[in-house]
Amino acid sequence: MSVTSVPLQKVAKVSSGDGAPQSEADFSSDGTPFVRAGSLPRLLAGATESELEQIPRAVIEQRGMRVYSRGTVLFAKSGMSCTKGHVYVLKEPAVVVNHLAAIECGPDIDVSFLSHWLRANPPTRLIENPAYPSIKISAIRSMAVPLPDQKEQKRIAAILDAADALRTKRR
Repeated sequence: MSVTSVPLQKVAKVSSGDGAPQSEADFSSDGTPFVRAGSLPRLLAGATESELEQIPRAVIEQRGMRVYSRGTVLFAKSGMSCTKGHVYVLKEPAVVVNHLAAIECGPDIDVSFLSHWLRANPPTRLIENPAYPSIKISAIRSMAVPLPDQKEQKRIAAILDAADALRTKRR
């Protein structure tokens, strides 16, 4: 079976988040979770988005911030965090810092398939200068991603999800 590779931008919307609020007053005990690059290790270790800092709706609207939907794939695109290769899929809507790439899958690519593919093919390979690590949004958009049919993507993702669950259980 032959699998075609396509630029990521053909099957997903690639963007980055918003600048982080600088005032303590911009955060509260309830609101929408705010995901920073430094949040990814905690989230990957089992923390939930609701345990992160929260931004009230009024601040989001005032600052024109974007709320990303559940299922958005995140990874660091600048600073030392982008050398870590952490890939996380939002479990609930959240505001995302501008140091993170946010990938919203279209109908032709399965979120779980893409997140597994990114873990196996880390975006860290797109870093041009290790002395000043960063990944350009244009490079992410141009990244060639294999695109088997939807049924095959789901089958592959289910196998890898099961393997991940077994590894987690054994830990």
